[in-house]
Amino acid sequence: DSVVLLMYSSLYRKAVRNHLKMDSILYFLWQMVSNYEKGKGLGELSRKSQEQAKIKEALQLIADGQLEMTLDINMFHGQEQEMAISINHIQEGLKEAINAGVKTERMKADLITNVSHDIKTPLTSIVNYVELLKREDLENENAKKYIRIIDEKAQRLKQLTEDLVEVSKISSGNIKL
Repeated sequence: DSVVLLMYSSLYRKAVRNHLKMDSILYFLWQMVSNYEKGKGLGELSRKSQEQAKIKEALQLIADGQLEMTLDINMFHGQEQEMAISINHIQEGLKEAINAGVKTERMKADLITNVSHDIKTPLTSIVNYVELLKREDLENENAKKYIRIIDEKAQRLKQLTEDLVEVSKISSGNIKL
């Protein structure tokens, strides 16, 4: 009797101080003793541990990226039911955030593509007119200098626009590096 009393008091002190590990045999024994004192049988403790195992499994699935899983809250009781409801809310929030992120990325890629196409059209005209001016027999040295500068800047802008289109394709996953 004194050994059992010593074990119980030691267990009680650890439980009160929250020094019992949740997955330890002592924690399980403490839960059995506590539930027995509250009039609950071993079946309820077993149900509780099964519910906690389902919650742990659901959390692992969500952590692994499987967001289509939902917990049936009617299968849980008490605190575990509250946790199941919270897990379902977290899962829904993650799905919405991911969908919003995908939508934003798609809109960004579309914007980049549209802007670069809008820039390319007038830029092509500028490049073509510069080529025509270079073929003219101009005697004014300043005019020749201006045409050369316009040509350099137009070619630079053309390269930047093409780079922008490439970056857009890479970021959308259409091209792999």
